[in-house]
Amino acid sequence: MMKAWMNRQLISFIYGVIILLPIELLLNIYRFSRIAKISISTTIVISSVLIIISTLFGLLWTYKLTAIWVKTKRQAYLPVLLCFPYFLSLMYLIATLFPMTYEGDQPNPVSGLIMIASIIIYPVVVFGFQMLGMHKKSSEKLL
Repeated sequence: MMKAWMNRQLISFIYGVIILLPIELLLNIYRFSRIAKISISTTIVISSVLIIISTLFGLLWTYKLTAIWVKTKRQAYLPVLLCFPYFLSLMYLIATLFPMTYEGDQPNPVSGLIMIASIIIYPVVVFGFQMLGMHKKSSEKLL
């Protein structure tokens, strides 16, 4: 029972990190550009590649973990809700440890809109991957 709870928490934590990485990379483009002393366009390209790689790797990893660990559909719904406390606490931790001290690092207003849209769409993506993982498990039982 405790192992199943820890497995769900781990999947939820990974989902929280998957949404955190793109948002942090998006919000800190100017800071990364200033600290690394590279152009903003290069920073955007690097951030975009990192966002795509981390999202795909993370979703495929949680898909595999869901197929292995999650036993019932009821358990598959929980990571959709439990990823947000991890996301919010990690976001708060990063904002506390690395505050914006230079005014030029402030993100542009469109970044906020992209962040809001991704937070709204993300539960649908998580739910879809959870159901795909459950479908894989149920189709393997039939064989």
